[in-house]
Amino acid sequence: MLRGFRLRVGWTQEELAERCGISVHAISVLESDRRRPRLSSVSRLVDALGLDSGERDRLIAAGTGRAKPDDTGTAGPAGAPAPQQLPADLSDFTGRTQQVNQVRELCEARLDRTGVIVLSAVVGAGGVGKTSLAVHVGHGLRPRFPDGQLYASLRGMTTPARPVDVLDQFIRALGGHPAAATDSEDATAARYRTLVADRRILIVLDDAADAAQVRPLLPGTTTCAVLITSRHRLAGLDGVARIDLDVMSPADGLTMFERIVGAQAVAAEPEASWQVLRACGGLPLAIRMAAARLTAEPGWRIRTLADRLADRSRLLDELEVEDRAVRATLAVGHQRLTAAQARAFALLGRWTGPELGVEAAAALLDRSVADTGAVLRDLAAVHLLTSPSPDRYAFHDLVRTYAAEQPVDGQAEAVRRLTGWYLHCVDAAMPYLRSTPLRLDLASSESGRPALRFADRVAAVAWLDLEHANLVAAVECAGGAGAADIAWRLPVLLGNYFLLRGRWADWAQTCATGLAAARATGDLHGQCRVLNGLGGVLVRQGRPADSAACLREAVEISRAAGVTSAEIAALSNLGYTYGEMGDLDGAVEAHLAALELSREAEERFSEGNLLGNLSRIAFLRGDFTQAISRCEQAAAIFLAIGDHHTHAMVLNNLGEIHSAAGDHPTAVSYLTEAVRRHRELDNRHMQADALVTLGNALCLNGQPAEGRQRWQQALEVMESADDPRTGTLRSALADVTPQTTGLSL
Repeated sequence: MLRGFRLRVGWTQEELAERCGISVHAISVLESDRRRPRLSSVSRLVDALGLDSGERDRLIAAGTGRAKPDDTGTAGPAGAPAPQQLPADLSDFTGRTQQVNQVRELCEARLDRTGVIVLSAVVGAGGVGKTSLAVHVGHGLRPRFPDGQLYASLRGMTTPARPVDVLDQFIRALGGHPAAATDSEDATAARYRTLVADRRILIVLDDAADAAQVRPLLPGTTTCAVLITSRHRLAGLDGVARIDLDVMSPADGLTMFERIVGAQAVAAEPEASWQVLRACGGLPLAIRMAAARLTAEPGWRIRTLADRLADRSRLLDELEVEDRAVRATLAVGHQRLTAAQARAFALLGRWTGPELGVEAAAALLDRSVADTGAVLRDLAAVHLLTSPSPDRYAFHDLVRTYAAEQPVDGQAEAVRRLTGWYLHCVDAAMPYLRSTPLRLDLASSESGRPALRFADRVAAVAWLDLEHANLVAAVECAGGAGAADIAWRLPVLLGNYFLLRGRWADWAQTCATGLAAARATGDLHGQCRVLNGLGGVLVRQGRPADSAACLREAVEISRAAGVTSAEIAALSNLGYTYGEMGDLDGAVEAHLAALELSREAEERFSEGNLLGNLSRIAFLRGDFTQAISRCEQAAAIFLAIGDHHTHAMVLNNLGEIHSAAGDHPTAVSYLTEAVRRHRELDNRHMQADALVTLGNALCLNGQPAEGRQRWQQALEVMESADDPRTGTLRSALADVTPQTTGLSL
């Protein structure tokens, strides 16, 4: 009888011994009936096995020799106790309220409906809590299934259990005679269905490998419910209601952590607790392992664990306690991959961006788009990847860490293929953002795969918006993989996009990475180009002194390298920065030097840009006549070369100058046209600028209501673009009074 109860919960003698505090030898002796147990030992066994009062009495009777022949559970179905095979429920089960209710409703709603079997597959990645959810729900449903609960681990991700063996286990638990060696699977399944017919039994099939493994285990009548967990979709099962489990919400993760570690400890170190939870990425198993580490190390504070988890190279090592580990759980799925899938998984782990589209992944893996799509779908099917949107794939952070641990040949080449592909795609988009080419000579960064082509400006900017976080990651990956030429060229190409969207932090970060890569390889051309971009963004971040230092270095390196276009750009940006610092004489000197070089080299874009900058200096000096003249010359050049983006920016300047000169109607006209152009070009940063300046001009022109309306529109545009100036403008608008005639950013 003791052996039957032990096997019912699926434990070995060693596992039972550990749970009840009785030696393995003693349990072996009891199961072989060589010695009668002490009553205290029986009590321990009862508690460990979760026996009800009737089962307890039968076990005591058997141990004292007072059991009747049919009390041992071997007399057949009529005399057999109802099987209670569910593993113990978690005392600290947390969250999953929606999924718990959904599974309960599915298991309860269709009972007794003719011809219907309720099947509910709970699918998700390893460690996401599928088994915990199934067991928790199963315990809650016990009153609805008085004839018992059957449970089997199908070991789908290791060595899958044979259906005939599981059937035999179930038949024994139901009081039936063991299957004979000569019985076929069909015959054994028929006996099983006979035993469960017209009985209310909950059947939990944990970790199913596929539909073929599950089908023989399904009952044939409508009084039973079947709850299946699997890492696969089990698409071959008909009538299955699928419930996908994702990671836990931050709130539920914190609650679980508190229940294990203690609310007082978490309250004492809230920031460290959140750092631990962020490192765990919402994966329930990881949260449990982190909490268990604190339990196992009483001298540790939560900060100790948070600091250890911050080291990505040791992250999975830290999430391991005794025989349980996040790495081991992930390894179960990884071991079942084909060689091609395993190689793709390892190479994808070298990518640090938030996600990848199929075309980008094809460049990384050096496979066709069709083959790549198939591999990515296979990895997503076993939850080693997620698919946040069609044809786009992403890692859970812990899975990415595990993937990056896997050895693979050709990883540097793979990263170069991907980042080179991104470089060429950005190059294809840039003509829609600037009228003059940057002439970066991309031949050395050729990815070997065709870049994307864009139908128009809208498509190009939409792709850049979609991929901007990946493009920032591409710079970092290229720098880390030794692809210095790509690491510095990408931020140079992306400068106009960062300017368009006001992404100053991304611009500064990528320039710093590109500069380090160019310096490491002694590439003077790369250094001067990236220093120029870095100087441009630093002044926009309110760091003019740092900007000037970068740009002076850029001028020196450009001259040494003989890169005239870079020298012109550096002098131009240096003049702008001097102007922001209040050094107008230095600004004029730098701009005039750049203007002379531009005219010698017939660089029309640079000439127009420098005229605009000189106009700005004249404006700051109060010489509105010269400011307007310079600005009109710049506008004519940009219009002639077809640079509508910069032409619209010059219209902003003309409006501001006319307004300062007291010609408010002309200012309103220029600024209204500038707003229209920026809106057409989807330049939200400059559109917001123009709207604020237009609002000022309207107020000064005796139209305060219209002016305030334009300020409000500017705020809406900033909010839509996640503009860093949004808070400043919102605060300024809160202080507006009927007497307010101007706002500044």
